[in-house]
Amino acid sequence: MSRQFDMQRLYILLEAFDRLGAHIYGDQWTGTEPWATSPEASLALRQERQQAIAEVDTVEAEIEKAQRAFNRAIDNDERTQASATLHKLREHEKALSEKLRSIPDISDTYIRDQATFERRRKAEAILRDGLKQGRIRLQFGPNTIIDWRDWCEAPRSRLYIALSMATVAGRLSSLRRAPVFIDRTEFDAWVREIAPLNPDAPQPTPKELCAAFLRAEIRKPKNGKKSDYWDEARKQIPSLSRNAFDQVWAEIVPASWQKAGRRND
Repeated sequence: MSRQFDMQRLYILLEAFDRLGAHIYGDQWTGTEPWATSPEASLALRQERQQAIAEVDTVEAEIEKAQRAFNRAIDNDERTQASATLHKLREHEKALSEKLRSIPDISDTYIRDQATFERRRKAEAILRDGLKQGRIRLQFGPNTIIDWRDWCEAPRSRLYIALSMATVAGRLSSLRRAPVFIDRTEFDAWVREIAPLNPDAPQPTPKELCAAFLRAEIRKPKNGKKSDYWDEARKQIPSLSRNAFDQVWAEIVPASWQKAGRRND
């Protein structure tokens, strides 16, 4: 009888992640990165993730309520109104999903070292880019390929790199959790195209990255609220703390940006 599931052609997710990290960082990669967290921002990250999950719970309850209203609608006007409400709520759900994924997951971490954490986050970002571009794909369980776009729009979907496991939203699969794999040939071809980072170059701190980000924003013709810049900075610099952002903001932005009632919120 022929094999229905062949591990010889696959990497488990943790092994693939380790190979990626070793490729881009060389001897600087310790292998402990999947379990690393930020010693400066661990509590803040946990609280931010908990708040985002609470927001997801709220919007999902609102979606269920709106769906019931749509199902009960009798005339076209009621259906149109209910449909518009559902669409707005689902777009909000997608935005919350993106926000949740921008927050580092530190639930399975115990190594408190900033440099190790930064390497982990960089490798995770490169991995996500490869998935987003379709260069590599995740296999969920023995035979299901994850559609990354659908995955990203479902807040309940979650990837545990250190455990080589994923959980998915019920609407995506009847199998709610399973081990995750990557095709060896596909992965190896993708990694070969990634330029290794210079291990001797000093890595910028989160505050330095934030300063560069804000200086670039200052040069743009349109300006927004401080909260908008904070949200975008967190996406680009996951390890940036709110306290560090506020310090850089006070040092970098023009005085007109810091007037009460305008951009500080």
